[in-house]
Amino acid sequence: SIAIIGASQDATKIGGRPVELLRRFGFPGAIYPVNPRAKEVQGLPAFPSIDAIPEVPELAIIAVAAEAAPDALDACAVRGVKAAVIFSSGFAELGEAGLVMQERLRATAHRSGMRVLGPNCLGAASVAERSIATFSVVLENGLPPVGPLGIASQSGNLGSYTALLARERGIGASRFITTGNECDVDIADCIAFLAQDDATRVILCILETCRDAARLTGALELARQARKPVIVLKIGASEAGQAAAASHTGALAGSDAVFDAVFRRAGAVRVHSVEQLLDLGHAAAVLGDRLPKG
Repeated sequence: SIAIIGASQDATKIGGRPVELLRRFGFPGAIYPVNPRAKEVQGLPAFPSIDAIPEVPELAIIAVAAEAAPDALDACAVRGVKAAVIFSSGFAELGEAGLVMQERLRATAHRSGMRVLGPNCLGAASVAERSIATFSVVLENGLPPVGPLGIASQSGNLGSYTALLARERGIGASRFITTGNECDVDIADCIAFLAQDDATRVILCILETCRDAARLTGALELARQARKPVIVLKIGASEAGQAAAASHTGALAGSDAVFDAVFRRAGAVRVHSVEQLLDLGHAAAVLGDRLPKG
């Protein structure tokens, strides 16, 4: 079951698109729009608050203004929701005041044990389950076919563009995850999850920065032990790229040479374009169990 806090009648808005996509692609679970000013959203009964929903949703999508997001997440924690995706922007990427609000999100996640994706992210989708927690426009023309590629990206735009290219090439995908500002779930968590995910055989990663080196190297090691190739597009190597990374996720990029060394030691393959990412990912998916040693 998925609750959409800030659900909108307008399917082009960030609070309306997930409702429309979940319905269009046939998500089999319950969909609970939360909007205190509406009795109905896109043909579904709407609820004034998370507390008014008749069951505890398994996932909450938060699509409200940044100032309202911490209270919305607190309400989810009190209700016992175990996972949340926060689309809202206006946090650490905008400076000190935004960072204070983001730290409140982090504290709620850690205090409650809820796993939180975002804020300032495009969200996630599980293709086979039709579980869509994203407002990415690339899904408007269809989901990728079900397949072995897991896509994890700190950049929402590049991650969704990769999913679009995969669909255009007919390459199957398992999961699509964008992490944004990473108040809780980070890119290492995503790699570690995909390494242990039966639906995923190849991991495509778009990385702007690393917040915890030990977690990242540990996640890459899990993937190597599972014999799942990790192909990494590391962006933010130039000064302009580092400035873009800071604006996307509120984080600074580290030394490019250090990343190269970490990838080499971990057995991850670095590429330098989205096209190369798809080319190698496709090749690894086709090879399956016949991958080269090492």
